[in-house]
Amino acid sequence: MKRIFTGLTNIAALAGIAGFGATSFMPAHATTFSSPRLIYVASGVADWSSPATGTAVHCTNLSGQTATIKWTFTKDSGAGAGSATLAVPPGRSVAVNTENGVSFYGYNPVLSAHDFQGRVSVASTQSGVFCSAVLAQLTVPPSGLQLHIVRFNAHPGTVE
Repeated sequence: MKRIFTGLTNIAALAGIAGFGATSFMPAHATTFSSPRLIYVASGVADWSSPATGTAVHCTNLSGQTATIKWTFTKDSGAGAGSATLAVPPGRSVAVNTENGVSFYGYNPVLSAHDFQGRVSVASTQSGVFCSAVLAQLTVPPSGLQLHIVRFNAHPGTVE
């Protein structure tokens, strides 16, 4: 009986660590960088006005510190298309969208270019920031494609 109880206790502890049913999170042991350091790059980013299509980049700060995150959008020619920089508190998620009104609630950066395709680079002051990206049409619910996002400067103890 003790063995069964110990097993259930371990499962409950693992579920708490994984965040199942928890209202808070366990901060990841993160590396703090003195200035934002490149952590992700995604290709296939686009912003079109017709049909209304945009890219949403979602990032979650799992470190125990506020992270300064910078999203830089670049056209396929290499010219800048715009950027956004936000302070994201621990445990919070934020989405940055290229198209105003894209079906994800989030922040819209000031873009110097519209109707472009290219890439996004994400830099952060914390290694414990994890991101994903999607190219979506302005529909409810959103329809779109998940973009392949590549991790740079890996978070300690992870393989992505």
